[in-house]
Amino acid sequence: MASYKAVLFDYGNVLCMNQLDSDVEAMAECLQIELSRFKTFYWQLRDEYDVGAYDGREYWSRIAKKGGRDITEDQLRQCIEFDNVGWSRPNLIMAQWADKLRQSGIVTAIVSNMPSDIREYLRDLEWMPEFSQYTYSCEVKSVKPAADIYLHCLEQIKMRSTEVLFLDDRQMNVDAAQQLGIAAQVFTTAEELQPFVASVGLPELSLKSLV
Repeated sequence: MASYKAVLFDYGNVLCMNQLDSDVEAMAECLQIELSRFKTFYWQLRDEYDVGAYDGREYWSRIAKKGGRDITEDQLRQCIEFDNVGWSRPNLIMAQWADKLRQSGIVTAIVSNMPSDIREYLRDLEWMPEFSQYTYSCEVKSVKPAADIYLHCLEQIKMRSTEVLFLDDRQMNVDAAQQLGIAAQVFTTAEELQPFVASVGLPELSLKSLV
């Protein structure tokens, strides 16, 4: 019998792969901002985008302004598209495992810092499995590692913190979850996660595609 009644997933770098260098380069080139400066602006303003304080237009306009540029409608459209695509390449092993968990009766949820543009984009992706609950920062107006976003998810799935497992690629988000009593693990790869999964009695991951 599994030790946990629910498994909560971060999205970026857990259910999907990291952006490619070419994705970031395409956005920087689109705005004609030097790459290292673009990266700084991209992450400097990201929390506001993720929490919904900025919509896509405001976020990209502010990045352009920091780089000393004006942004056209075409550039805005392209940057949103590049960003959406960059965060939509699946980690199929984890996506399939999430689906396997839900079908086995375990509650699954996403707890992710995510802007509304990417949230909407994900709805049309065939590889994205169904989850029992979705907690997105743009909807709850809170970003990890703040406690509010975790507590919102727990309330929605009606579970105690000790009944759930949370997977995230960032140590600070794992630490924040653990402070609430959630069993949280830093995710690196499915292969490295497998021994832990086996030790707590959860359905195994299919690692065949890693061979």
